[in-house]
This record gives sequence, C-alpha cells and structure tokens, in this order.
Amino acid sequence: MDYFRFLNNPPVIVCGNPRSGTRMCANVLNAHSDVLITGEWHNVSKLNRMVSRFSEYLPDRITNELKQEKSDAMVHMMWALRDTATDMDKLAKAAYVGNKTPTVEHHFDKFEQLFGQKPIYVYCVRNAFSVLRSVKNLKNLAWNKNSVEKNLSLYLSSLKKYQEMLRLAPGRVHLVKLDELKSHENNMSYYRFLFDALNLSVDETLERRVNRLGKQNSMEKVKSKNNVDESTVVELTEDEFQLILGSLEYRRLARELSIPDPNLASINGAK
Repeated sequence: MDYFRFLNNPPVIVCGNPRSGTRMCANVLNAHSDVLITGEWHNVSKLNRMVSRFSEYLPDRITNELKQEKSDAMVHMMWALRDTATDMDKLAKAAYVGNKTPTVEHHFDKFEQLFGQKPIYVYCVRNAFSVLRSVKNLKNLAWNKNSVEKNLSLYLSSLKKYQEMLRLAPGRVHLVKLDELKSHENNMSYYRFLFDALNLSVDETLERRVNRLGKQNSMEKVKSKNNVDESTVVELTEDEFQLILGSLEYRRLARELSIPDPNLASINGAK
C-alpha cells in the first residue's frame, strides 16, 4: 500500500456561501476511499503563519522543492489533526486530502501562494432566497447577527469571487449547484462529475454510499442539534423577499452562473 499519496496531487478546497451545500459536497467526496475532506478551518491567515514558522525550522541545505513538499504535507496534517473526526488511517492512504470551509473562497490568493501544487476548488452555490432564509433561522451562524441586506451583499461578494477564481484558475474550479440536485434521479447522477474531475473510479459500492446520503446539515437538523435552538422557523418578510428579488446584481449573477431559482423564473420569463 502506498502512503501519503496525496502529496502527488493538489489539495481540494470545498467552499462557497454558508448554507449552500458544502457539507453535502464534502460528505459525497469523503464517501470515496481515496478522498479525505477535513472539517472547517476559517483562519487561513493563521495557517499561513504556521507554515512560515515551520519553514524556518527546515535545514538550509534541502532544496526549495523539498521545502515546499514538506510545507504542503504540514498543511494537510494540520487540517487532519484539527478535525476530531479524521480517520488517520484514511489520511495515510488517501490520494486527495482537502478541506471544507464556507467563505474561504475569499482567501483564494493565500491558498494559491501556500501550496506548491495549486489547489482544486469546489465552489458550492444555492439560490439567494434559500441561503438567506436559512441563515436567518440559524443562531449558531455568524451571519445570523446581520441584516438580510448585509447578508445579501456578502452572498453576492462570494459569487463574484467565484467568477474571479474561474478566470484566474481555469480548469481548477468546479461549480456545484445544490438547487440542481432535486432534478436528478439520485445523488451520484449529479455529483459524479467531481469524481471524474479527480480521475477517480466510481464503482457500485461508492454509488450506494453516495446515494444513501440524505440531507446534510438541514436547517431543522442544525436547529435541533443538542437542543440549542428550539425556536420556530421564520420566513423572509415581504420586504426582505422584495429586497432580494429587486437586486439587479443578483439577477445578473444568477443568470451568468445559471443558478436555478424559481423566484426569478417569472421575471426572466417576462423579458
């Protein structure tokens, strides 16, 4: 058995707005025996500082290429060690190791500088109405403290960052649209393209694992977790709904990214 094969492949970064299917995407990828996507690490600047400090302890006589390889290995190990759910045996045998953290697309430049092998990015997107309604109901999220107007601005900023990543890293950025999953027969029929992008084989066992995955981190599941939030679900107000509906920037980005959004269908159909 070959160990630490992930050093031969780029890291996989799963990112996107909160409540956009990043957990589902990570679990789908983790269903493969050759993939390990670790849990959230928001402080990318701290990760950069840790790598810089680590590099200072490496002998001067080793090549820059070997220093970079060791630094890459250190990041993968830190991701895994910080994640209490990590299967260390799987880490040792995985062909791809990565991390799932919403909003880290804004650290794209740091990731590009951090790794010798430039990362593969999986950007998850969901329509704005569903994202902002979900955020409004989940008190454990930082965005929950913001107004819907503020969160719409953050949401749009993320979509624009995706477009920038797509331009700067062609062939390395893959788009997952959570809203499209509903129209597919099963999970694998939609997510298979990710395994193809990583040149990973798909067999019947993997298909069964992926297709057995239900909703991950659904709003109801998060609210009831450890009984931390027993409040009833609240909907977007009419003013909040109209704020999103009236955003010309959202309409443009939803059209450019082909985000399925039934709330925009009547507007687009009228044009």
